[in-house]
Amino acid sequence: MKILFLTIFLLVFSACGKQNSEEAVSEKPTPKKTINIINTTKVERKDFQQKLFYYGYVKARKSAEIQSYSEGILKKIFVKNGRKVKKGTQLFALEGSYKIKNEELGLQTETAEKDIIKTSPTAGYIQLRKLEGNAVGEGDILAVITDLDTLFVEVEIFERDLKFIKIGDDVTVGKKENSRNGKVYFIEPQKNTQTDTQKIGIIFSQNEPPQFFPGDFVQILFVLKNHPHSLAVPSLAVLQDEDETVVIVKTDTGYQKRKIMTGIKNDKFTEVLSGLKEDDIVVTNGAYELLNKNIVGKYIIED
Repeated sequence: MKILFLTIFLLVFSACGKQNSEEAVSEKPTPKKTINIINTTKVERKDFQQKLFYYGYVKARKSAEIQSYSEGILKKIFVKNGRKVKKGTQLFALEGSYKIKNEELGLQTETAEKDIIKTSPTAGYIQLRKLEGNAVGEGDILAVITDLDTLFVEVEIFERDLKFIKIGDDVTVGKKENSRNGKVYFIEPQKNTQTDTQKIGIIFSQNEPPQFFPGDFVQILFVLKNHPHSLAVPSLAVLQDEDETVVIVKTDTGYQKRKIMTGIKNDKFTEVLSGLKEDDIVVTNGAYELLNKNIVGKYIIED
């Protein structure tokens, strides 16, 4: 009997202790989580450009092939490969007959039956195709002289973009860290029906030492619109509210929704055409919560 009473007493005591322990835990205050989600910024002015990017390969606009006319020996080369030569520079002595062929430059064809010292028919950078002492056959190309001062790029433009481009437009031709100013100098009238594109030509110049060469893959930048010193807000601040474009503006009494009209966008900012003025304060981080939860006059939302 004493053993039974002791067992009941211990069970009751244990249950009471567990209950008291649970009550003690539940009585501890739960800390409130506060999240500062409201960030604001002033409306400022920035430069905006609407850009269009295409790509193409650089081509030589002028070049001359020096070609042998018959069999012979390349007895002497007077210039170093890759160097720029002037018109009239001595190039090589050829034993036998040869000719110069270049339809674009309108060069005269010349032939000879004895050793002749030939000068360059045009200015440009020379690429030798034969070594001194080589035997050459009829039709062999001995060297190519390329004008690298003025080059061009052919680009296939989609029909939807052609309405923004016209002959004489300024463009930027670039590769890696290098860029040059160029111009649109022709637009082919025929359309490629398979690709829905038309070919245009870009011409550009460069100074010495040359950084662009035929065969280079380059980017072409067209600036379609240029809006300097326009009102701008971070794109994070711009929201869609049904059919309206809006921002949340901080006022003296809280926050209000403001309808705006936007223009050009870049990777961080959006141009504002109407609805805001310079130095207005707009919400960036937290704008969505304010718009959808209708929270007015608070900087902190408590969870």
